[in-house]
Amino acid sequence: MAAAVAQPPAPARPLAGIRRPRPGELPCVAASARAARHMVRRKMLAWGLEPLTGDAELLVSELVANAVRHTGNRTIVVGVDRHAATVRITVEDYCRTLPFLMLSSCLRSPVLSTLGA
Repeated sequence: MAAAVAQPPAPARPLAGIRRPRPGELPCVAASARAARHMVRRKMLAWGLEPLTGDAELLVSELVANAVRHTGNRTIVVGVDRHAATVRITVEDYCRTLPFLMLSSCLRSPVLSTLGA
């Protein structure tokens, strides 16, 4: 009599036409600023950078708001990375139009003033 050997289940294959979201991918809507701030806060606290958390949250809020306001895209991708003593916060919006500087609006931005832009 042969013993039955249980086979592990086959790995799930993604459905045709459906892609998995990238880490940090959010809808390109104003409400995503909250999720982006939470993501940044979690990373900053995990790295022991609590004193910089408020500034980092403000920065990501401004970047998300800018993507929502100036692109017609469906999604954005928020990234938070640390390399040695540098923290990089990114918001990819996949907009094909190159950005340009509008001095009148930039001068009123506390974040850009802080960065010296």
